[in-house]
Amino acid sequence: YISFYMTSFYYLKFHNLLSSMKFYFIFICDFISYDMVSLPSLHTNYNSGYTKSQEKYSYFIGFKIYKNNYEKINAVKLNMYMDRLRELRNNRNITQATLSSLLEIHEYVYGQYEREYVIIPLKHLNTLSNYFNVSLDYIFEFTNTINYEYTNTEINCLLSGQRLKEFRKDNKLSQVKLATLLNTVQPVIANYENGKHLIATPFLYQICKKYSISADYLLGKIDSPKYLNK
Repeated sequence: YISFYMTSFYYLKFHNLLSSMKFYFIFICDFISYDMVSLPSLHTNYNSGYTKSQEKYSYFIGFKIYKNNYEKINAVKLNMYMDRLRELRNNRNITQATLSSLLEIHEYVYGQYEREYVIIPLKHLNTLSNYFNVSLDYIFEFTNTINYEYTNTEINCLLSGQRLKEFRKDNKLSQVKLATLLNTVQPVIANYENGKHLIATPFLYQICKKYSISADYLLGKIDSPKYLNK
């Protein structure tokens, strides 16, 4: 009997430990925001409709960025879109809950996106730009022009890669130099240009901000204007 009770006791302790670990694992995964999904689909469905490796990042204010197998991001300039998204939402009296339902994510995750505690993936940012009928350039505050006359609603990953390569060559940048500028590695740039992965939100922002090129143009949403403030 003693042996039976001791075995049961340690089994329950171990079971409780596993349950506790599972809870914290879910909490941590939610906090770093791969969007709220069940554990079995955590690494496969967080970016439905895009390649599995795209936008698999964690961003934190005041901390170095966590690295993954695809990209290395060590620094992110804050306030890329935070003010504009909040302004668009508040001006139309839309709740965070409404937008989280639109993006099919948890309201908590959307709140993290809007405050830039977690950087929003481009697929979600594009959905929001279409919902508000504004350009990505407007959301990034690159321009005060609300939207362009002829705009595609979808991001063209292949065309985006071609335009990124064109931009790089126009500015006499090698893949290595561009990777260094973005604080990443050359294969990441190669994957973008080959259309394997869509460029990461902070990388797109950095390029467009530095070279005054339209984010909508680079993503294949518009054909003109290519450059801003020119």
